Amino acid sequence: MNSSIISRLEKNIATTGRYTDIFAGTVDAEDMAGLISKLYDWSLNHVFKGIHSISLVANQDEFRNVLRMSKEYSEQSDPSVLSVGMEDYLLLLKLFDAQYPEEEQVYISAAQACCWLLLDALYNEGRLQEIYKSMDDVQGLFEEYDSIFTVNYDTNIDNCISKKVYHLHGSFETLHHEYDPTTLKGWALQKVNGSLLPIVDSKKYLYCNAILGFSGEDKLRKINQYNEIYESAATKVLRDQHPDLKMEPYPFSQFKAISGELDIIGMNPNNDSHIFRMINENRDISKVVYYYHDKRQIDRVKAMLPEKTVDSLDVRRLWDSL
Repeated sequence: MNSSIISRLEKNIATTGRYTDIFAGTVDAEDMAGLISKLYDWSLNHVFKGIHSISLVANQDEFRNVLRMSKEYSEQSDPSVLSVGMEDYLLLLKLFDAQYPEEEQVYISAAQACCWLLLDALYNEGRLQEIYKSMDDVQGLFEEYDSIFTVNYDTNIDNCISKKVYHLHGSFETLHHEYDPTTLKGWALQKVNGSLLPIVDSKKYLYCNAILGFSGEDKLRKINQYNEIYESAATKVLRDQHPDLKMEPYPFSQFKAISGELDIIGMNPNNDSHIFRMINENRDISKVVYYYHDKRQIDRVKAMLPEKTVDSLDVRRLWDSL
């Protein structure tokens, strides 16, 4: 799946005019067209086949992930631009900027543009959101759970069951609050600035609240920053004065309150370490069943959940049983 996403990204960015309105006033579409290949070429010698980029890291999280990438990709006989994890490109961009620094706003704009490119490739012209139409066989499985949390941005599960689905990392259907005047943050920004950042209606999904990050800690930092306005005592007065405004923090308070047996289906331990840490720290979770795609993930998951009893099952057997 990762290779398909990167392949679509390269095809999309090569399409003349596709991002002219999206990138207007921020980055040059032609410069972005060669960015993924440029990052890959630079990373071959600086990250994938050595640890030369360690001198460029800004914190322990980046340090750990440089070591992870160096080990992971050096074990591949011939890594390609398509085999690099899509969110790893976000760290590669950060390291590249550290070696060839630009003004801060240039990097921020490039990082935002990368996120838009990845989200657009994931969305796949809306096809991703249509998968639920062929999910009749799994509807019963999802209905059996007391609560469902997902790290996916699509709303396929939402569309095939009646209960609420909690999107820990956001959803294509929910605007980022900085673009939505009906949220507390959007309303406040509009009051201060007179208007909100413009969006392109035909690509509204790009302005959603999806969280992309090269690691669990990177995602958690962005989530905490987003949730701050809804949890801060300093904004309590505003929240009380404007109860009609939407309060939509990422649902981690609900996630931390779960109990009993937890099934984990298809979650990558490398990218979601913050979630595994919360699971391990939750004393009310009695057992974890991890459905894996790759057997190599089992030891990693068990190491991240030392306080839990962990059973592992091949996810393909689950799907076959349905």
